[in-house]
Amino acid sequence: AGQECVDPDQDELALSDWLCRCVLPSAGNATGMVADCFLNECDATCPTCAGYTCSDASQTCDDPETSTASLSDWTCNCVAPTMGSPMTAAPATCEMDECVIQDCWSCARATCTDADQVCNDLDPHYMSLRDWQCECIAPYTGERREGVAICSIDECTGSCPTCAGT
Repeated sequence: AGQECVDPDQDELALSDWLCRCVLPSAGNATGMVADCFLNECDATCPTCAGYTCSDASQTCDDPETSTASLSDWTCNCVAPTMGSPMTAAPATCEMDECVIQDCWSCARATCTDADQVCNDLDPHYMSLRDWQCECIAPYTGERREGVAICSIDECTGSCPTCAGT
């Protein structure tokens, strides 16, 4: 099952050259014996397989076991700089937190930390870019999108018990 016999040279003197060839989308062949067939579910030549699911989501596909007995074990994986856990037989949920990325793709992290502020990516979805902001650290308040915040402090908030008692 899943193989076909092929005799490449049918000349009467060409004996023992027959081979078993795996039927698509499986691959593999062997001369004079049953072939070991394998199926890489991520292979682009397999239109009903996983490769399209992952590539359509801008992810890579990995099939850890290509035995024809091991199906639906493929995973979609995020591609850097996106991050996320691989998902079996489905696209992964990939995020790109601009405040976590160490390189200077957007320089968000360095911009905020160099100013002693906290970086916050408001929506880490990989399609939501340039939505990070620097936020002041308490007791200071303030925030600024895509840049260093101007921090301020309301001294009355901290001094309120002093004034309230008089």
